[in-house]
Amino acid sequence: MAGKKKEKKQKDKRPFKEKLKSFVSKNKVALIILSLIVLLGGGVGLIVTGYLEYNRATREAYVVAGMKAMEDGNFHKAQSLLLKATYLKAPEAYPFLAWLSAKAGNFTKALDYCRETAKYPEIHGAYEVMGYLSLLGYGNAQGAGSALFYFDEAMKSYSEEYLKSHNPLLAMYEKSISLCMNKQDYIRMVDEAQKKGSNIALLYRGDLDFLGEENDLSPKSAAKSWEDAKNNGVLEAQTRLASLLWYGYGKRRDYRTAMRYFEDAAKKHEPAANYSLGLIRLRQGKKTSYAEGMRYLKNAAKMNYGPALTAVGVNAIIKTKDFSKIASAAADIFKQAYDCGDTTGGILYALMMMNGMGIATDQTEALSILYDLKTRGVQSVGAMLKYFTYNNEVDSKRVFNQAIALISDQYLGKYTFAEGAPEAKMYHEQRESGALSYYISQKDDRDRYTDEFIADLGKNYVEKLDKPEDIEINGEKLLYPEITQILDMYNPTTGAKPFMPQAVMEISATMPKLPPSYDKYEIDFDTIMNNFEDFY
Repeated sequence: MAGKKKEKKQKDKRPFKEKLKSFVSKNKVALIILSLIVLLGGGVGLIVTGYLEYNRATREAYVVAGMKAMEDGNFHKAQSLLLKATYLKAPEAYPFLAWLSAKAGNFTKALDYCRETAKYPEIHGAYEVMGYLSLLGYGNAQGAGSALFYFDEAMKSYSEEYLKSHNPLLAMYEKSISLCMNKQDYIRMVDEAQKKGSNIALLYRGDLDFLGEENDLSPKSAAKSWEDAKNNGVLEAQTRLASLLWYGYGKRRDYRTAMRYFEDAAKKHEPAANYSLGLIRLRQGKKTSYAEGMRYLKNAAKMNYGPALTAVGVNAIIKTKDFSKIASAAADIFKQAYDCGDTTGGILYALMMMNGMGIATDQTEALSILYDLKTRGVQSVGAMLKYFTYNNEVDSKRVFNQAIALISDQYLGKYTFAEGAPEAKMYHEQRESGALSYYISQKDDRDRYTDEFIADLGKNYVEKLDKPEDIEINGEKLLYPEITQILDMYNPTTGAKPFMPQAVMEISATMPKLPPSYDKYEIDFDTIMNNFEDFY
C-alpha cells in the first residue's frame, strides 16, 4: 500500500521587514510582557546597584571618619564610628577595634574583634594581636605554637617591597617574649627570636643558661651568648659579663676587666652596672670611695632601678639625725622601689606603714604587701610573718630599725651573709658529689692575688661569712635570724633575670592596615600612633 507523499513546506520569500512586522503583529502581547519584565529587571538591578554603592560609600565614610578621629586623638569617638561601620558589614574596621582594645588592655574584647576579623580571609590585620593574646592565655588556641602560626598569618598583609627593608616578624617575636605566661613558651619564643637574629634574645638566652632555667647551669654558654649580645650593642650584656668575671663563674676571675666593663657600662647609663659599681666603691673603704659609691647608686636610682632607690632611702635614714624630717620622703622612695620590683623596698615600706612612719597607719595594706611578696617566693617575708604570728610581743618598729641598721652594714660590707651574685645562689649551694663546680670562693682563690691587691678590694674581699646568731644591733640580738635576708640585692649583680610572668596591662601591636582603596584619604598613621600614646 503506497503512503501519501509529504508536502514540502514553501519558503517564506517575503522581505525581512515584512516578516518582522508580521511576527510582532502575531506576538504583540507576549512581546509587551517580555519588555516589561526586562525593564523591571533592569530597574531593580539599577536600584540594587545603587543601594550597594550607597552602602559601600556609607561604610567607607564611617571607617574614614573613625580614622580621622584617631588622627585627632579622640579614640572614644573613633571606636564608636568604627563600631557603626561594622553594623554596615565593614570588616576592615574589626582589626582597628581589636588593636584599640588590645592597646587599652581590654583583652577579652580584643579577642572578640579578632575572631570577627578571622571570618574574612582577605583581612590579616588582627593576627598579630591574636598571637599575643594566645601567649597571654586568651582564646582556644594558646601557647607559643599558636602564636607563631598567627604571626606567620600576619606577615601576609605585608608587601614584598616593604619586607625588603623591614623585619616585622622579628619585632613580633621580640615583643612576644615579655608576654609569655609560662616558662616553656618563654624559652620557645626566646629561641625563635634568636634564630631570627634578635640581639635581645641573645641576652635572654644567656640568662636562661646562666641561671639553669632550662637545663643545668651553663655559665660558659651564657658567656658566649652575652658576648655576642654585647658585640651587637646590647648594653645589659656588658654588665652581665662584668659580674661573671668579677665572681669567676665558669671562668677565671678577672677583677680588672670586670671593673673596666662595669665602669664603661655605668658611663652609658646602664642601671645594674651603676648599682654594682656603687656597692664595690662603698666597700673599698677609701676616703673618696664612699662618696663615689653613693654617686653611682644615685645614678641608678634616677633610672628607677629598684635596689638603688632602696639604697638611697636607707642611706638617708642612717645619715639623718632627725628621722621625722625625712620619714615621708623615705616612705615615698621605698614605695617607688617596691613599684619598680625591689622586694627590700616593699618590706621597708610595709613596716613604715604598720607604724605610721611618714605615712598613714594601715595594717591591712601593709600585710597585703607582705603577702604579695610572700607569693613571689621572698623567704624573708615568710619568716617575718611567722614572727608576727607566733610572738606575743611583736614590735614591728624594732624590726624596721634593726633591718635599716643591718642593711646599711651590708651595703658597706661590714657583714656578709652570702658570697656571690644574689641571683646566682645555685652556684654556692652544696652540689651533689661528682657534679661540676662553676665557682671557687675568694678565700680558696687567694693565692692568685697579692696582699696589696686584696687590700685594694677592701670589704669586697670575703674572708668568711657572718652568722646571724652572732649579730647584735645596738647591743641587742636580732629579733629573728632571717632579718639578715631582707636585703635582696646585697652584692654586685649580673642583672640576669629568671623567668617570671608579668602583669601585662596592654599589648603593643603594629597598627593594622587599611585596604589600598583608602589611600586616597591620606590617613596619617604616625599621627594616630603618637596620639594614642599620649591619650593613654
